[in-house]
Amino acid sequence: MYKCDPHVHTKESSICGLLPAAEMARLYKEAGYTTIFITDHFNWYCGEGKPDFTLKEYVEQTSLGYTLAKEEGDKIGLRVLWAPEIKFRESFNHFLVYGIRPEDLWQKEDLFEMTTAEFYLYAKEKGGYVVQGHPFRDEICYPMPHAADAFEVYNSHPRHRNHNEEALAASVEYGKPCTAGSDAHRLGDIGLSGILTDTEIKTVQDYINAVKTQNLELIK
Repeated sequence: MYKCDPHVHTKESSICGLLPAAEMARLYKEAGYTTIFITDHFNWYCGEGKPDFTLKEYVEQTSLGYTLAKEEGDKIGLRVLWAPEIKFRESFNHFLVYGIRPEDLWQKEDLFEMTTAEFYLYAKEKGGYVVQGHPFRDEICYPMPHAADAFEVYNSHPRHRNHNEEALAASVEYGKPCTAGSDAHRLGDIGLSGILTDTEIKTVQDYINAVKTQNLELIK
């Protein structure tokens, strides 16, 4: 089976990331993964911390880690795909958005004025598939089934209380498909989670289809 980690961060584009993108790609290749998604943080408070940036420049900065990881992945035979991890003002909840394009973010001038539910509808218009990451983390996150297509029910980030069992129960309660990710930021996080599939995840749509149909196994 093929290993994919749909939740990975880099030093270049996430302020909490400690590993350079190229090194992250090499380590995942060594761990036997065929595909990873670079899901660096795209948050309103990070954007406000760069008052001289346009929204387009901020999108480019938050996708730099993906660009560098993909360059290395192309050299070593690791497929690297992109999805932003977005957070809005109204809560601590995080959403992994697969299938949206960078221009769909920077062309939406009022992006960070939207509610999570409003953004969900916008993402769907643009062909996006929204996964709520770690929906019970640290007792400050909570499920938003009206704003997500699926739940990340297993997150192996070792420095947070993710309450994965509660996330799994919520996926059953709300009828949401399940997925898993390492939420990797540093050494020790790599290869702890993700999904296994019978066919290789070659495109973002391949991943979306695997989650929709649940034709996958969770790596725990």
